[in-house]
Amino acid sequence: CLAMTDRQIGEIYMIIEQNFKYGHASIPVNIYPFRMTEKNLSKHVNSPWYPFWKNLKEGFDYFKMYRRPPDISVRDGKYVIEGTRFY
Repeated sequence: CLAMTDRQIGEIYMIIEQNFKYGHASIPVNIYPFRMTEKNLSKHVNSPWYPFWKNLKEGFDYFKMYRRPPDISVRDGKYVIEGTRFY
């Protein structure tokens, strides 16, 4: 759940609508369960989701470094961040 006002949702809708008008077939969305710092991740080391969240952190780190969403594929059941040292 992401808390947003009607105005914020309207802005997102307009951006997506424009992207589809210009031929984009999809809009990638990256959402993380919490700010993926090592400190925050360490609080969840006993969670059954920890291995998955550790994998998600690679995408978070990419975004933090390059300030753009990563290109992600799935290989052997894991997310793979394409074209970076995180690969």
